[in-house]
Amino acid sequence: MNTRLVVEAKKRGIQSTGGLDMLIYQAKKSIEIFTGNKILEPEAARVRDEIVNSKLNIVLVGMPGSGKTTIGRNLAKSLDKNHIDLDDEFFRVYGKRPGQVIQEIGEEEFRKLETEVVKNVGKMNNLVISTGGGVVTRPENYYHLKQNALIILIDRDITKLSTRNRPLSQGGIKTLETMLNNRKESYEEFADLKVVNNGYFRYAVENIEKIVRENLRSI
Repeated sequence: MNTRLVVEAKKRGIQSTGGLDMLIYQAKKSIEIFTGNKILEPEAARVRDEIVNSKLNIVLVGMPGSGKTTIGRNLAKSLDKNHIDLDDEFFRVYGKRPGQVIQEIGEEEFRKLETEVVKNVGKMNNLVISTGGGVVTRPENYYHLKQNALIILIDRDITKLSTRNRPLSQGGIKTLETMLNNRKESYEEFADLKVVNNGYFRYAVENIEKIVRENLRSI
């Protein structure tokens, strides 16, 4: 798990590392001293990758209706991780759906409640997390989600976004365009990488799997 200091350093492009690498290479050196056997660097790297992958969360952000839940559910099966949809987790915690809460007390108060859910889920390990479309509107959510995660933006053409059962998406293409314009910068600031989902969702899943494999060493 990365501390906020490490997360902030990586975000700013400053060379940094958490405690995992130190522990692994301390163990490597200790084994070599006690056994007299040399552990090759590729083997140490393989062990590190296995540990990272077993703890790593994959967080999906993006516009409402971009396919985060469907992709997340299938990605979790493929990577042998558990899947959490933050909207479902919100319902489990508060007993009400996000749309209902937004209509009752407004979006701002809903976001405060949502952050409490994000904070708790972000502490967990080995998950694929499908977030709500507006999770990026509160900057503090970034640190809760990023502490042990790779964050991926699911990008979908605005004309293909589903608006069913999404109160904030009602109003047609103009509403969606305004929402996207307001959130685009935040999506990009949260995300480590972007995957396009304009076709069959399986392509997006496969692209994310490839991204995870290629980025384990940098996490």
